Amino acid sequence: MRSKKWEIGNGKWKVVAGRRPQAPPASRFQPLSASDFTLRTSNFRLGFNLVETLAASMILSGAVLTLGAVSTNALTGTRLHRHYESAASVIDLQLSLIDFVGIEQFIEAGQMEGVNEQFEPGYQWVVATEYTGTDNLYLVKITVTWLEGKRPHSVTAQTMLNGASLASSTGAETEEQPTR
Repeated sequence: MRSKKWEIGNGKWKVVAGRRPQAPPASRFQPLSASDFTLRTSNFRLGFNLVETLAASMILSGAVLTLGAVSTNALTGTRLHRHYESAASVIDLQLSLIDFVGIEQFIEAGQMEGVNEQFEPGYQWVVATEYTGTDNLYLVKITVTWLEGKRPHSVTAQTMLNGASLASSTGAETEEQPTR
């Protein structure tokens, strides 16, 4: 068995397992004073005081508010990006229509603006065309606008289209090919 040494005050006592404590020799023994037996309760606290609790609550509430603000900004950004994606879909739809009909027939029809109600806030589109004078090429500029709350937003796309339509070119190809 091992022996254990305990220290009480300034005097040392040796305890051997299973035996009674033995006092040190008289030359090394010093009398114990009243300060050696004082309880040290101030170093051993069992809980938190009010200031620590309030400080922890303030830090926690600040972190919760920060996370709430970040998530709100993320949701607002996501909604705005969804509107931009819808506006790009309206532009793609109009460009597909112009390409299918043909830019010359589209200009002759005269419908250069309109409102697309397929998507939520109602997107207004405007088409501006300009003949470039080179090989039947037209400069086509489509602008889509919508309101987000009271604030207007817009997306603009610009491309060049050939004067021939897809409908007439596919019909011409089928006429030239012999049938069997």
